[in-house]
Amino acid sequence: MIPLSTRVVFSVLCAIGFVAISAGLAFEFGRLKRGDSGLSARQLRWRLLSGTLWLLVLGSLFYATLFLWPTGRADVITARRFAAIVTGSMALLILALVLTAFDVYLTVAASAAQRARFEREAGEMARQEIERLREAREGEDAQ
Repeated sequence: MIPLSTRVVFSVLCAIGFVAISAGLAFEFGRLKRGDSGLSARQLRWRLLSGTLWLLVLGSLFYATLFLWPTGRADVITARRFAAIVTGSMALLILALVLTAFDVYLTVAASAAQRARFEREAGEMARQEIERLREAREGEDAQ
């Protein structure tokens, strides 16, 4: 049995994050299959790439901290493997953070475009309603 320590807690948090991101990716795929996705194809590709990178980062950190943690000074091979995996994970983490920031930017831009389109359509509907009411009032005045 593995004793409860900070590295085990960190590994469990990585596993929980892995499961949450996997569920989110599955949810996005389900929405895409139903044709219910509110994302553009470009944004969906970036989001899936970002999620995949996060899965790689969390999975490798989980594996490294739980199974490759160096236990003694004599275990140089395991320590080198641990260092290599953690270093690679940190490089992927930087890339995943950049992609996540880009995804947030795309989401904000899409939201602003949708809001502007909604306001434009609402203004057009209001103008049409005003014209309809004006024509109805003119028809009543003529009688």
